[in-house]
Amino acid sequence: MPASSGTGPSANGVSVPGNKVSKTGAASAKDNEQPEILDNYSRKVSFNTAFTIDRAIPVQFRYSILLDTEVEALANTSLYSFIDNWWGTPYRVGGMTQRGVDCSAFVQNLNAAIYNVGLPRTAKEQFSACRKLSMDEVEEGDLIFFNTKTGVSHVGVYLHNNKFVHASTSGGVMISDLNEPYWSKRFISAGRPDKALASGN
Repeated sequence: MPASSGTGPSANGVSVPGNKVSKTGAASAKDNEQPEILDNYSRKVSFNTAFTIDRAIPVQFRYSILLDTEVEALANTSLYSFIDNWWGTPYRVGGMTQRGVDCSAFVQNLNAAIYNVGLPRTAKEQFSACRKLSMDEVEEGDLIFFNTKTGVSHVGVYLHNNKFVHASTSGGVMISDLNEPYWSKRFISAGRPDKALASGN
């Protein structure tokens, strides 16, 4: 799979991830306090205080550059800290750790850690466990499915501005753009984990 064009060198003095995990400006434990999750199967996050740019942490600034979106849109700092920690992890078929991970295992790990949602292991099974969405309905944290081989064979997590994070065979954990020709031609559907289907009921 092609490398994403969404990464790059530092901009405006803010370090953004490149081919390796960026540890510059790592958030403190206080900055990384877990947000209150309203519903494990919802992508909505609620905070006790209104978010303002002066409360932003470095990871929010980095990813606002990568996603070409407002810092204020990246309120779920746990999500972006998770991505930052996994950034550049090499792709490995069947891999489930930061020594090597495949696309569905990365999505499975992210959903368990950030949304407390248990997903099946493979992209095809995850597709079956989701309620399908139109792109007008897609929110941060929803799943994005592709046909890169035969049928549902690749999965990522939607972020903002048509960007998604995934474990790519060519670049490992990275951010790509749905508008890139490779991905737009192979896009199948977006989906949101369905509580009954994801739990196996």
